[in-house]
Amino acid sequence: MWAYPVLTWAVIVVIPVMLVYMGFREGSRFDLAMTDLIAAVVVVVGIVLTRRSGPDPVQSQEGSVSSDVRSSEANRSS
Repeated sequence: MWAYPVLTWAVIVVIPVMLVYMGFREGSRFDLAMTDLIAAVVVVVGIVLTRRSGPDPVQSQEGSVSSDVRSSEANRSS
């Protein structure tokens, strides 16, 4: 990416500054509040769905993957 890492740090600084500015500006305060509300709802829904779905399928296969790796390593050393 061009202007790396300067552009990354500039964006990290500019976004919070703009959010604070929007909070002080009467005309954009409602928009900021609605955006915050929608973001909070999305985060809560994501957390609820993640907790309901149970264990991650990758985690349940971890043991078999590592045993496959071990058996292939054992075959290589023989």
